[in-house]
Amino acid sequence: MMIPSSAGYIEDVDIPGRQLGCMCHLIWLSRLTDLPDDMLTDLGKEAVMASRERARQIMSEWEKEQEGSWISRTLRNLFGRKP
Repeated sequence: MMIPSSAGYIEDVDIPGRQLGCMCHLIWLSRLTDLPDDMLTDLGKEAVMASRERARQIMSEWEKEQEGSWISRTLRNLFGRKP
């Protein structure tokens, strides 16, 4: 689901902070959505789109369930629209 970037794989780069004067660090990414678009394969892009669509469905269902709740009314009063 991912293509290595120009830096390559983790094994291809020096360990951050090992060389004298190195101030770099690693950031671990645990979700496909954290990757840049150019690092995603077509399958990865489809997986990201599917997960976003599923999240939209869940939020839509939640909004319908919460329609008359106090939090829904409060948010509507604060922002002038449905949450």
